[in-house]
Amino acid sequence: MVQSQFSLSWDSYKSSICNGFSALQQNGEFVDMTIAADGHLVKVHQVLVALASPYLKDLISSAPCQHPVIFLNNVSHRTLCLLLEYIYTGEVVVPADCLNMFVEAAKSLHIRGLENISSPQTLPTKLTASLPQLDDSEMCHVTGIKRLSVPPTESIAQVALPSSARKVFLKQESVQHDQHEHHDYSDLMDDSVVHDDDDDMDFKMQDSKHSVQERKDASSGSNLQFTVSIRGSLQVILNRYIYNLHSSTSRSGLRRWRCVDYRNNKCTAFLVTKGNVVLNRANLHNHPFHDKKILAKIEKKAVYSAIDEVEGYKEVPIEAHSDVTTLKEFPEDTDPKNNHSNVKD
Repeated sequence: MVQSQFSLSWDSYKSSICNGFSALQQNGEFVDMTIAADGHLVKVHQVLVALASPYLKDLISSAPCQHPVIFLNNVSHRTLCLLLEYIYTGEVVVPADCLNMFVEAAKSLHIRGLENISSPQTLPTKLTASLPQLDDSEMCHVTGIKRLSVPPTESIAQVALPSSARKVFLKQESVQHDQHEHHDYSDLMDDSVVHDDDDDMDFKMQDSKHSVQERKDASSGSNLQFTVSIRGSLQVILNRYIYNLHSSTSRSGLRRWRCVDYRNNKCTAFLVTKGNVVLNRANLHNHPFHDKKILAKIEKKAVYSAIDEVEGYKEVPIEAHSDVTTLKEFPEDTDPKNNHSNVKD
């Protein structure tokens, strides 16, 4: 005997979903990811971001944690809000003066529906597209779209991130476009995780997709500055963090810097420089910014823009492997024999 079946349909399903996700984002409900741009933090939902961008999906998957934090370089806060409005509602009204930046950012992040968009000069000012798995013929149109809620005065220093948050840095200009459905973005990440548990290990440059790549153009926008510790050791400042000199290569002039919190907080973040140029940087910091320490050095006028300007430090080699020398740092008037390698800043 054939049983009766009933088909139930939610007429306003698509509009309710669009409006519902937008309302959840505005109220900060069930958000599990943060996107930072232009000094602002915006909390969003991973599932929507992953559906809208295969590139961001792969990036989130490569750094699994409860609440990832993604930093976008060269993307303004205004452009980010427009992109998120497009992702959350399927459409966005873009002012003419923002159109070029919007399209460029959308292409770099591989936002679905905008990857293969034509020249910005030929675009209409209203961009409309559906989210993945929604038929284009049944596009979700939402009336009275509200701008995503992001306080204009909100800054990185004012927003408390979850303790489990993990930062992932994106470099917009390094993104390459791929027409294939499956994208391999592992070589586009500005920072990758590299294990650095050996205190006096040799540093070797490796040409591997999973290693930190040498970047000759890293000096543009690196804002590299130099200073000395209270004991006279050479230090470098980059992106609100301070690093101690760990090793140097006499033949090539490469210097390897390790975070000053390596011993206290087991922070494995490090840099590789040559002169005033940053070649490599890797590993994520597991502690707050060093703003107070940096401010104190600035007030003492102990921050320099070039390594040649720094005086009063002395490099004392303690172990040599080939042309790589691991260093202990001592002030000019201190006998190295009376010191230990684990000098705390």
